[in-house]
Amino acid sequence: MDLLNVPTDATTLVCTSTVRSAGKNLAVTTTRRGRCYETVILDCHADRRHHARGVGEWLINVMHRTAYTRVEAMETHQDALHAACFEAIR
Repeated sequence: MDLLNVPTDATTLVCTSTVRSAGKNLAVTTTRRGRCYETVILDCHADRRHHARGVGEWLINVMHRTAYTRVEAMETHQDALHAACFEAIR
């Protein structure tokens, strides 16, 4: 695939990880849009009870981080997954 000819509006799911435990039902998702990668932590509860709450250095459903290489994107995904797994929601 020629990355220079990827449409800028095309969004591709790169990686998704779920975190389910007592009180947590989160998904860490990394997508690629054009040449950029975006990672976000999503609240998967039906009532979105954790919307805009913090977990580690992240805000659930609100904040995303951008990376410009796949390696950086996977490192960001790992950081977000670690926060989702081990940090308390505040």
